[in-house]
Amino acid sequence: MRYTINAQKVVSSALVLSKRQKILNSILIWTIPFVWYYLMKDFIRIDRRTMTKKRRDRLIRKQSGGFYESGLGHGGGTG
Repeated sequence: MRYTINAQKVVSSALVLSKRQKILNSILIWTIPFVWYYLMKDFIRIDRRTMTKKRRDRLIRKQSGGFYESGLGHGGGTG
């Protein structure tokens, strides 16, 4: 957050940028961190769900091949 505020001060005080460029830079300075967060949140999220027998069996059935429409399977798996 401190970096964003400092960058905003630099852009606001820049003499070589037009008013339009300052506005565009300000919008980008404040939106890019949020966009980056939403792009990366799935990668940094930790899956803390407990592996249950039902979930484990479902994963095993999906990996065994065959045709699956309802999760019951046809032509593969142990069930």
